[in-house]
Amino acid sequence: MKVLLVVTLVVFFLGCFVRAQNSCNDVTGYDTCIKFFDGLCFRPTATVQVQKTCWENGRKLCKTNYCTGPCEEGWIYNLDSRVCYKVLMNKEVSMNWSKAQRECTALNRFAKLAEIKSRTENDFIKDLLSPRFNAFWIGLRDVNQEGHWVWTDGTAVTFSDWHRNEPNNAGNEDCALFHRNSVWWGSAGYKWNDAPCWYAGNYGAVCQMPAQ
Repeated sequence: MKVLLVVTLVVFFLGCFVRAQNSCNDVTGYDTCIKFFDGLCFRPTATVQVQKTCWENGRKLCKTNYCTGPCEEGWIYNLDSRVCYKVLMNKEVSMNWSKAQRECTALNRFAKLAEIKSRTENDFIKDLLSPRFNAFWIGLRDVNQEGHWVWTDGTAVTFSDWHRNEPNNAGNEDCALFHRNSVWWGSAGYKWNDAPCWYAGNYGAVCQMPAQ
């Protein structure tokens, strides 16, 4: 019981901190969402680990639904990376890598395809992706030197989440995207794959821009 009390107090103060940091555009909705997960997660019969996992997932969902933080309307703020994200999804528009980059920039001159520098950032973005699309372009390429993958800001890859046996450059594949086709790789969920930069499929894109 003491452990549960301590965890509850920690979560309460953490929730207050998150609300303050995120500058929610719908504070009432966020608070209601947080209270819902307080009741759902902190059941006396649940283990501390189950409570922690439930709370972390609930907090992420509340933040995504009710908080934009220091971002323009329609963008989602990631507290860990201090970056705003927007996922482009339009089945009527076919996008190759270059068009995806232009679509991001058209939203804001500081926007570009996402550059993913950590696992927490990668996991945050994957939670935003819709299963309506098999793939989403990101800002990673090896066009200048095969096998030397760099982000659009010129920095080298320090974290990666490739599908099994990828990247394989099958057919001059120099651009990267999230892809979820589990039939090819025998794994479920979105992971990175290399693809031809010119290929204009019914793909989405993940854009990012600095927080305001």
